[in-house]
Amino acid sequence: MLIMTPPVPQTLALLDNSNITIPANIKNSLEQIKYYQCIAVLALLEKPSNIPSPGGILLDKEPLVWLADNYQKGISPNYAVTLHATPKFSETHYSSDNETIAKLLFDAASDWLNDSVIEYQVHRWRYSLPRTFYHQQYCALSEFPLVMAGDAFVAPKIEGALLSGIAAANYVLNSQS
Repeated sequence: MLIMTPPVPQTLALLDNSNITIPANIKNSLEQIKYYQCIAVLALLEKPSNIPSPGGILLDKEPLVWLADNYQKGISPNYAVTLHATPKFSETHYSSDNETIAKLLFDAASDWLNDSVIEYQVHRWRYSLPRTFYHQQYCALSEFPLVMAGDAFVAPKIEGALLSGIAAANYVLNSQS
């Protein structure tokens, strides 16, 4: 049995491209799942950031929603930060050039970055956070040995993905007995 956990639109595209037809009512329900986009920027800094310990800040003001100090968190040997833009900013600027995006986000984060960005990468995350959800913790297709799971099946973020994955794994284990 296969458990698929990509974002739902990517899973549906894979199934379509593989000529796997799923029941129309299930496909229709899955097609209703929508996602927010997120623009993320990874920046290498010349000196430490001003992000307070433990290395992350959740913001509620445009254009940033999250700042993380990867050095403080112990996931980078260098002074590096990750910036996540809000859904509104990401939708508005998804097609903007990298330089424009970086300048706008670095300006918004200037109090935490010490004007010390020496290099950066911009990443466009098309399926960042589910806006709508499937009505169950996973979707099992009994006509195929296939189960779909992920954050769009329970709740957003890693917690929802984990709960959905556990429920899908339990389904697989119970169907094998």
